[in-house]
Amino acid sequence: MLPQHTGRRLALASAVAVAAGTALAVTTTAEAATGAGADHLLLSQVEVTSAATGITLARVTGTGAADGAAITLPTALSGTNKPVTLEGDSAAVGALARSADGRYVTLAGYSAVPGAATASAPRVVARVDAAGTVDSSTTLGTSFTQEKVRGAITGDGTRFWVTGHGATAAPAGGLVSVALGASTGTVLASGSDALNNTRTVQLADGAVWFGSEKGSAGLYRLAGSSATRVVPIGADGSGPVSFVLLDRDAAVTGSDTIYVLREGDGVYKYSSDGSAWTSRGKISSTSGWTGLTGVVDGTSARLYGINGDGAKNTLVQLTDTAKPAATASISSRSTVATAASGVAFRGVALAPGGVATPSPSTSASSSATPSPSTSTSSATPSPSTSASSSATPSPSTSASSSATPTPSASTGQPTSTPTIGLSTAYLSGSVGGNGDPAATVTVAQTGGDANALTVTASASSRTAVATTADVTVTGTGGTRQIAVAPRGRGYTDLTLKVTAPNGKSATTTLHYAASAAVQDAAGTRYLTGASDSSAAIDAGDGYLIAADDETNVLRLYRRDASGAPVRTWDFSGQAGVSIEMDLEAAARTGDTVYWAGSQGNSKSGELRPDRTALFTTKVTGTGANTQLTFGGVYHGLRADLIAWDQANGNRYGFAAGAAAGNIPKQIDGFNLEGLEFAPGSTGTAYLGFRAPLIGGRALLVPVTNLDKLTSGAKATFGTAITMDLAGLSIRDIRANAAGQYLIVAGSWAADDNSDPYALYSWDGVAAHAPVLVRSLPTADPGGWEAIVAVPDLTVAGARAQLVTDAGAADLYGDGTEAKDLTHAEWKKSRATWFTVN
Repeated sequence: MLPQHTGRRLALASAVAVAAGTALAVTTTAEAATGAGADHLLLSQVEVTSAATGITLARVTGTGAADGAAITLPTALSGTNKPVTLEGDSAAVGALARSADGRYVTLAGYSAVPGAATASAPRVVARVDAAGTVDSSTTLGTSFTQEKVRGAITGDGTRFWVTGHGATAAPAGGLVSVALGASTGTVLASGSDALNNTRTVQLADGAVWFGSEKGSAGLYRLAGSSATRVVPIGADGSGPVSFVLLDRDAAVTGSDTIYVLREGDGVYKYSSDGSAWTSRGKISSTSGWTGLTGVVDGTSARLYGINGDGAKNTLVQLTDTAKPAATASISSRSTVATAASGVAFRGVALAPGGVATPSPSTSASSSATPSPSTSTSSATPSPSTSASSSATPSPSTSASSSATPTPSASTGQPTSTPTIGLSTAYLSGSVGGNGDPAATVTVAQTGGDANALTVTASASSRTAVATTADVTVTGTGGTRQIAVAPRGRGYTDLTLKVTAPNGKSATTTLHYAASAAVQDAAGTRYLTGASDSSAAIDAGDGYLIAADDETNVLRLYRRDASGAPVRTWDFSGQAGVSIEMDLEAAARTGDTVYWAGSQGNSKSGELRPDRTALFTTKVTGTGANTQLTFGGVYHGLRADLIAWDQANGNRYGFAAGAAAGNIPKQIDGFNLEGLEFAPGSTGTAYLGFRAPLIGGRALLVPVTNLDKLTSGAKATFGTAITMDLAGLSIRDIRANAAGQYLIVAGSWAADDNSDPYALYSWDGVAAHAPVLVRSLPTADPGGWEAIVAVPDLTVAGARAQLVTDAGAADLYGDGTEAKDLTHAEWKKSRATWFTVN
């Protein structure tokens, strides 16, 4: 530990300890907790070493005062928490970001113990709250392996957006979304140098913003599934490394000022008039910076940056007093903290709030509820203090009391404006729906009681879809729930308003989409986040795992409620694929699930090797605690089927149906859509074909060694079964432990839902014919594609849940196919319960 000094130098003890026992040297003054003194910051710091090294988060104020105990991230596996380390000699890692609701700070790192190599270690996300509690249960599968993971951000702690260098290992992509506790994520941005190799990430104005200094360098904004370069900045190798978005101009909605740190160059300022961003030049004396954050203080912007990338680098503070749309004017610049010998700072962020954090500069009572701004670096100050603590104190109060808001002399109420934030900016529902998704609203008022705040829907852009009277607000305190009961199909923007007792208010917008009423509405739920569900497996305790044929993502859903997946997995890298596998079939035996691609060509007749995949996952846990790990993969099933058919006289025309130029979904095509084990077997399974149709009969082919394929064996087959399904083919097949089967029968054609669908039962015996259970409705969007589980078919009133593929459906009446919708929250598949006895 460094010795203490007198005057302006102070050495922190527990607040700054790192693995080697070194410490942070901090500059401090005797000024009260106003201005920079009221900014509460976290600094990530590491030993400078080429191997994995532990990470400590030091707490300091904007003037360099110690601000509470340091936070040490895990360096070993502990329960669900993974180790979190960094490459100590890389300035491109270790970025920090505060969550949109102000409750967390996040960091992306490597799940490797100190001293280990990081190249092949899983990438991990750490979430830290104001009390210093760390959750590092979230990993990213193969994303960013072999290269660097750089930044992570969260809205409310349940989902993360992660950036890094994703151009080398599959799945390629520089922006990945991952749920808390998941073991793999979903690639959201890929396809170019800029989108495969990204730097830091922020949330602002209901969208994900991220920077890239490669290729078409600049700041990108992700809305739904589309990433657009909003601000071109620099060129290949000299674009944004870090940035902060601020709301400085009351006349411009949302963020209007960006300070951007360019690779090896310095900090640049940009402003927006609401329609376009304009460069306001470079801030002098900022070359060599590697991290950046900031706050708004009245008419000024106060920035904090890390200067230098090696040991003993510094945290620097400067203030821009110029107007947002003017060239920066720096009124002050000071060194806040200096890293100790052998130690380097890597990231800086405003500290999280929500729990009082001891601080020598303020009393515990001065802590206030954090602002749930949608921007991680909004005009609100550090959430561990009140809003007024970041500005000049009221003349009627002393400087030391400025952390407490000034009440109105006439009412005794705080004078501050309340804040409002949403867990999601986009939501979908259905006319007459049951259990539609809700949105969480977070509200706060600095110095005020959240219970006294009123939340209402104040406007609707299309009352034919939903009026304000169709919006229900429930809950108390700082967290409320918003539910919508739409009256018509289409889109509307709902304005949500929070009003404080002092009459001040704030608003936010919920972008809402409503699909039309459907038959069997009481038994219908919607699986959001994807629209092309094509296979489903029961996960137990009221949950299911769904695959879809447009992505390779497996999603865990509740069966009894509409909403987003609670967990996702993407095993593309382990399965050796780079594009969609066209997942169409699944079967489970014990703790092993088999997932099969369609084995067919693309819809234009092109050969697609990735669709030949058959892979396994191992299941641990049940229900909401379900986890999947990758087992093995086999890419020879298509070739084995064709060779088997050729050896038996081309009876089923597999070679011709699978030939290049032939589309798979035709009567003599080649397309697998069902998979289930034979009665009492864990090795023999039935392959159900959508095409071909053989003499008007559906085709099942038993594969007799399914359990051996991912170990390298070639597939062997039994005698094929053809069944009379009234001219329909197999869209899914599922059995229970008693050997009772249900079969979804549909057209071989590539129609949505215009052709008949029917549900058949079968006993699994080749010589026995299936029995029609019921026809399935076709007037509503989506084709029936999956059976979750089979109940006891001998019990009167037994029900089974079926899932649609709605990817080609126009859900909201604007002519857009669901698979092409720009927001995942608007994509959805329908899951409906049907009586089967």
